[in-house]
Amino acid sequence: MQPPDPSAAVSSGQRLKGATLKPQRPLGAGDPDLACGDSGWSPVGDPPPEDTLSASENTPSHLCLLTPSPLPQVLRDEYNGDVHISTGMTTLDEIEKIVLFWEEGKGRAKDRLVLYNCTSGYPVPFDNVCLLELRQLHDKYVDRVQAIGFSGHHLGIAIDVAAYAMGATWNERHFTKDRTWKGTDHAASLEPAGLQKLCRDLKAAWKCMTYKAEEILPIEKEQRAKLKWGCYNAAEVKK
Repeated sequence: MQPPDPSAAVSSGQRLKGATLKPQRPLGAGDPDLACGDSGWSPVGDPPPEDTLSASENTPSHLCLLTPSPLPQVLRDEYNGDVHISTGMTTLDEIEKIVLFWEEGKGRAKDRLVLYNCTSGYPVPFDNVCLLELRQLHDKYVDRVQAIGFSGHHLGIAIDVAAYAMGATWNERHFTKDRTWKGTDHAASLEPAGLQKLCRDLKAAWKCMTYKAEEILPIEKEQRAKLKWGCYNAAEVKK
């Protein structure tokens, strides 16, 4: 099956903190300071204060790291939008409890949950990304939540493409105007050019996730006639 198109909607979020790349949305472009409007970006950021959430809330989604507080129940029972939860700094038992909590919610509560594989560090060395954990998360929960995502705090953009190929249908990255700024997140964040390149590469990865429409593609036929020799391609050689 062909996976969904990661043409990315990018969050301008709060405090230029995070970027969530969502499949099946228009490809965002330009500076993260631009308003969402015509850019095709979709606002996905930190959850608002509890007293601003209600059943009539129309904002599509919020990304959060849930900690002990009344917020999880408010998001599950009184909020209609999607909720994105990072599993960074979370044990396997705690992840299971989070999913069970959403499965116990009324209506389609669990179908609003996007669960992210994550290692929390700034930046995270490559050998601590532990990307195979994403596959385990996918195998265990893909049928119990809306989707599985990848939240990356590493350097560069190669790992994000690998995460997409392994089943992540949401990619979350922090972004900043200047990675040399002081602060916890900046070194592990992407600048605008890096964010654009990530969108480009995710889209390219999506385009290649297909099967051949025929055994020998048109682009291969000329090369087959030139480079393959023997009775199995005699017709091409004669041409």
